[in-house]
Amino acid sequence: ETLVFDKEGVTVTSISLHGQLNASSAVKIVVWNPDKYAVDCKARGVTLKGLEILHPKGNRPLTVVSKRMEESCCVLVKGKHVTLTECTLISEVGYGLMTAWEASAGVSQCSFRECYHGAVICGGSSVIKFTKNIVSQNIGFGILTMDSASGEFVENNVHENGKCGVVCSGTSNPVFEFNTVADGSQGGFWIQERSRCVIRHNRVYNNHKTALQVSNHSDPEVCDNKIFDGKGGGIIVHDSATGIFSKNT
Repeated sequence: ETLVFDKEGVTVTSISLHGQLNASSAVKIVVWNPDKYAVDCKARGVTLKGLEILHPKGNRPLTVVSKRMEESCCVLVKGKHVTLTECTLISEVGYGLMTAWEASAGVSQCSFRECYHGAVICGGSSVIKFTKNIVSQNIGFGILTMDSASGEFVENNVHENGKCGVVCSGTSNPVFEFNTVADGSQGGFWIQERSRCVIRHNRVYNNHKTALQVSNHSDPEVCDNKIFDGKGGGIIVHDSATGIFSKNT
């Protein structure tokens, strides 16, 4: 069954065999469940620290990789001021982390790998501060923002993901600063729909398609980035997209 944290201010560093919270050394949590979410953080102020959370495939069939909030995930955040630090999230059936509704979350020094749909998806009007994390070798996307989600993504290492490293869609307006986005099978950044994200001071290199693609009616600010060794071009703007592009090398 899904592990639900609905008590305000809970700090979780491990979980006993009987599901009781305790403060011993961190452990690996394997959640075999037919439900969509392995861990559901509903309450305000929940902290998850030092956990390895695995959401295995089991016998369930996999759907096509998608950009939908309806997919399953390893950790769902619906509460405010939820913190994840020094955790490893692996979802063989969905996303690693999903922030929804009006949630707010701080995520730092975590590792997201081998997630089927992608590492992180931020939707609704959620706000996230995502700092010094490793997003690597996921089957789908690295980071995806949609709806009116916002936040700061700073000093993360996003590399070797099966789809784009970063996708900003909907009317989302996150800020990406001082990240490395590399070796994406379908490119580095893809800004689409009506997103007005800010992308500055990032290193974007060796992506197998376009390093930074801007499409639809999006209107990003793209400044002071180092973009090199891409296999399908540097910055491509098409359809009705606009934006500010300056001092990129």
